[in-house]
Amino acid sequence: MSKSCNSPLKSNGIKRIILILLVIALTAVFVPTVNSGYAYAASGTVSYDGGTLNYDNANYMLTLVNQERAEYGLPALEMDTEMQEAAMIRANECSYYFSHYRPDGSDPSSLCSKIYSENISWGRDAAGTMSGWMASAPHSGNILDSYKSIGVGCYISPGGIPYWVLVFSYESADIIEWKCDENGWMCFDNGTQVKSRWIQHDGEWYYLKANGYMAVNEWTKDSKGWMWMNSSGKASKSQWLRYKDEWYYLKSDGYMAADDWAMDSVGWMWMDSSGKISKNRWVMYSNEWYYIKASGYMAYNEWAKDSHGWMWMGPMGKVSKSQWLKYNDEWYFLKADGYMAADEWARDSKGWMWMNSEGKITKSEWIEYKGDLYYLKDDGYMASREWIETDKGSRWMSSGGQAARSRWVFNDNQWHYTDSEGYMVRNAWAADSHGFCWMDENGLIATDRWITYEGDSYYVGSDGYMVTGTQTIDGKTYLFGDSGKLIS
Repeated sequence: MSKSCNSPLKSNGIKRIILILLVIALTAVFVPTVNSGYAYAASGTVSYDGGTLNYDNANYMLTLVNQERAEYGLPALEMDTEMQEAAMIRANECSYYFSHYRPDGSDPSSLCSKIYSENISWGRDAAGTMSGWMASAPHSGNILDSYKSIGVGCYISPGGIPYWVLVFSYESADIIEWKCDENGWMCFDNGTQVKSRWIQHDGEWYYLKANGYMAVNEWTKDSKGWMWMNSSGKASKSQWLRYKDEWYYLKSDGYMAADDWAMDSVGWMWMDSSGKISKNRWVMYSNEWYYIKASGYMAYNEWAKDSHGWMWMGPMGKVSKSQWLKYNDEWYFLKADGYMAADEWARDSKGWMWMNSEGKITKSEWIEYKGDLYYLKDDGYMASREWIETDKGSRWMSSGGQAARSRWVFNDNQWHYTDSEGYMVRNAWAADSHGFCWMDENGLIATDRWITYEGDSYYVGSDGYMVTGTQTIDGKTYLFGDSGKLIS
């Protein structure tokens, strides 16, 4: 089965751009070759997207095109460097999206502004494809038009199916030739030696320096960044490079990682603006903070500290926030800003806890906070609405956790009174707006009983208050002073 079609494309006026191919692996080490028979004499095959870009097939197709043109007395078309690379990309695109529009909806001139029209086909060899095109008026019209240059693409899919693309231009071809002497490789564009310029060949980019020689084993730079050109003159990709006792990382597109992450078998590293490995510093990336250790590796599942305090760097290296962390059998709380809570309160679903200066949960201990006393029980939770026994007595912890001081406490249907230190009053007087009450040895209000206090006698009635004036008790009449003391 086969299919072919063509499409005229009007120039869109876009300035010519240099197309950078995706990462591809050559089947053999590249050595530029000189072939004056065609303007661009790329040869061999290149692995690409699971299949193969076949430059030998493309060169043969150009021979067939020029044979057809010769029969009509037309001059031969020359292969243009940039247009051929564009045609190769189009041949690959046609293998999964057979159309004169590219998969992103743009037309082929988005690859190279010189392109004016295009023929595409698939399923047949070069001779069969040419026969089909010449039997079609639109296709043969392109082949026999007054174009000056051409780009030919041939992509062999993983299943062995050939896809063909011809792109045409009224502009003259760029004639690219390579030459070599004892100092290295040189490149000539239309007979002029290329200097201080990038050249693409067989899907790879090479840089010709100011002296005209191809850059090898050295750094080069374009508008996007720095690249390392290896001993073959290609940009090194997806690898680490040691240069002048510093390590650099070359990304999959060949550019040196700068202000970006890089990874080796141990972990992630942050490459600074000069491409060197950062150490002992914080990095803000995508609105998250990361810490780079003295070793140069990103901290993860470990503590890191800045001038404000400690933070826990999670499994992805990000600062953990608003969560509890168990570390070495101790619980720590990471606040909303990521810092470990220290000398402050933290809360979970069960209640409040006090995190000490080391960030650990305080247990079985009193603390003073903003002038109030609080008690942390043996499970670490703040005592609330309960009595806490101490060597000096019982303290009532209010609903807010503070030790109740100089106040009445109602608990288990009993009234108690706490002194100025928060201890339950026992065997002593307590007063409210109605009068004085005697708090017995259990801290409860005494009723209907005589009280001996500092050598004097007092009596508390059935309501618990100390009596005054004339009172009849057990059938006898007594006189009590205004202070409650028995007079007679």
